[in-house]
Amino acid sequence: MISTAEAYQKFLDIVAGKNYWKNYLRSQFIRHLSLFMAWALRDAQWKVERATQELFPSTALNRGSILAHAESRGYTPVKPQPATGAVTITNGGDYPVTIPLYQAFVSDSQNDYYATESVTIAAGASETVDISQAKTETIDFDVTVEEVFHEIKIEKELSAKVADYVVKVDQGGGFETWDYAPRFHNSLPDDYVYDEFYSVTDEIGIRFGNGTFGFMPPAGATIRVTLKLTEGDIELPVNQALYHVGSLLDSEGQAASIQVVVSDAINGGTDQEDIESIRKNILYWSTYNENIVWKEDYVFALKRKFPQIRWINVWGETEQDAETGADSANINTIFVCLYAEAAEDIEDAAMAFLNGLKLMNRKFLWVAPVSSEFSLTITGSVARAQDPATVTSAITDALEANYGIDSTTKLDAVHTKDIYKLIQDTGYFENNAFFDVTMTGTHVPAQLAEMISIDMTTTTVTIERL
Repeated sequence: MISTAEAYQKFLDIVAGKNYWKNYLRSQFIRHLSLFMAWALRDAQWKVERATQELFPSTALNRGSILAHAESRGYTPVKPQPATGAVTITNGGDYPVTIPLYQAFVSDSQNDYYATESVTIAAGASETVDISQAKTETIDFDVTVEEVFHEIKIEKELSAKVADYVVKVDQGGGFETWDYAPRFHNSLPDDYVYDEFYSVTDEIGIRFGNGTFGFMPPAGATIRVTLKLTEGDIELPVNQALYHVGSLLDSEGQAASIQVVVSDAINGGTDQEDIESIRKNILYWSTYNENIVWKEDYVFALKRKFPQIRWINVWGETEQDAETGADSANINTIFVCLYAEAAEDIEDAAMAFLNGLKLMNRKFLWVAPVSSEFSLTITGSVARAQDPATVTSAITDALEANYGIDSTTKLDAVHTKDIYKLIQDTGYFENNAFFDVTMTGTHVPAQLAEMISIDMTTTTVTIERL
């Protein structure tokens, strides 16, 4: 970076050879003009240096630069996931009403929801229906010319809300569903597959094959993409009303008279992966890159596919034999055990994802998680200037965030030293203030499928003033 003194001397060297400027070489005007030029040069140098830093993912700050690195490495951000819950639907009419699968609803805040199951409600009766915060939108793309690695893009406004999508192609004989094949791994010339990328312009892109790795959609074909769109991390509390969208008829063909009220809070959704997480993940993406090889890869792949996972453990033959004894059935078996907030169908979804991976000589076995809890008894004293209720709230919030079963920041293991540290880090126990912690219950898993969390209903925090 050029200094003011260097800029002044360089400016003198330049104007010394100019006849007109010779009379002003040692003037205050020249000194001030050189100072101005030094500022301009320093600003230009700083901007060049900052722009150079955008060339490296470890120092890039601009979203566009980070997305460019991600696209170059074939990394796609983790998609948002919809909030889920349940509603109670009461039939106020005289005839039964059938709520079809995917029946659409809308809230007062104009967010979209749909039923994830079908149910028939008798006249005057009520039924509980599972619901998800999402809606579908279909977009068609025409293929005007057959080309290698044909690409289509979903507009930016929709891309950030896409939780999932289905790709179908009509080559003249009706729409057929194509499969996702990351980087066209293990794909043949006639395989109906596609790859996904995320562009520097914040758009989800879909890329088709080149005739060697994956089939090329022919000219005249129509590509149909059905999007599942969600708002992500939003919540609809209990007792809030929903309203059905479109016509809904009872068994006699009359307009249905129903009341829809949230009975189990609709929450647990997640937003699209943030830019800082993307920047960190692309540093290690080449190591993973959708190739499932080690235990950690299974964990990473599942967490990436299902960001609502709160606890997970994956193990193999050696660990299972150590726990239950040697068994030939354990050979080449990957055991999967996980828990996800507000996702009762996570078992089917996770196993379908793993079984869809093209792996040689591998089989997957689901193991239901076993929940165990521990409780804490915390007593302490703080300075007289502190409010015990505020301190208690800070401690319980920290415990819930680090050990709550549905916490997004839940720690993988429970250690006494960590509990003491997080309470100390609340900042209320300085000088003569003190606290003690007593733990009861199970805090160390005794089996591979055991998930440990804190029981806040039996945990007590008693704080007094010194």
